[in-house]
Amino acid sequence: MQVKAIFHLAFGARSVLAFNAAVVAVFVAAFIYLKRKGIVRTDLLPVLILESTAYALVLGYGVSALTSQIPLSGYTGVEADSAALRVILSIGAGVYEEIIFRLILMSSLYAIATLLFPSSISIATPILVLLSAVVFSACHHLGMGCEPFCSYKFFYRFFFGIAMSAIYIYRGLGAAVYTHAIYDVFVSLQYGL
Repeated sequence: MQVKAIFHLAFGARSVLAFNAAVVAVFVAAFIYLKRKGIVRTDLLPVLILESTAYALVLGYGVSALTSQIPLSGYTGVEADSAALRVILSIGAGVYEEIIFRLILMSSLYAIATLLFPSSISIATPILVLLSAVVFSACHHLGMGCEPFCSYKFFYRFFFGIAMSAIYIYRGLGAAVYTHAIYDVFVSLQYGL
């Protein structure tokens, strides 16, 4: 049975909210655990959040500007129930999408490429970034999101996936997670998505 189905059986119409709240709770619990072990440096947290906020703002305008240059079919958003719900969904999505698409997918692709093409990894890396961006965007239409296909949304998420992969590669998972979550919160509050 899928995790989504289990949450739907347990929480009904609020299953998405419950799932995202669970993701956020696990993230917070992991953070507290790692902090107690001395692995997390909270003195760097404000700088990381400020850096990620800057990335989120630049991505919000930059990806929109880039996508608007391509003649694509229009975008229509779907509103969530409340601002609080949108914030929880945004944070949860930022956390688990970065874990799935950057930490797991990018790292797995990189490990496979390193084994298969050890001398050409610098050439393979941009290909891996593009591949993971395509998978990231497509999954919103095929798998976890099940949204009807919209070329604008697909390319928007494709460009966003490239940017998030670059942040993951150059700044790490923490910066990618915070950037994605902050970006999603901005977008959801600004556009009611």
